[in-house]
Amino acid sequence: MDVLVINGSPRKERAHTGTIVSFFVEGMKEKGAHVDFIYPRDLKIGDCRGCFNCWGSTPGKCIQEDDMTDVLSKMAKADIVVLATPVYVDGMTG
Repeated sequence: MDVLVINGSPRKERAHTGTIVSFFVEGMKEKGAHVDFIYPRDLKIGDCRGCFNCWGSTPGKCIQEDDMTDVLSKMAKADIVVLATPVYVDGMTG
């Protein structure tokens, strides 16, 4: 089983979010799962431009050449995707 953890904490494993996720990850590894991590703060991901090319001229493919292509590929291949984020002032990160 492939698990993808996307940890939105800017402090990665040193934060509470990383600590909480580590318990889940340990349990999954004990059951034989392969766990991969993504830290968005380390990636170059552009904002959506609203051009709709992903709907029209290049269906399903963004015209921007950034790291989101790899993220989407990993998400599609994973059996489980965990979205982990800290909560700041009653809201999620970025």
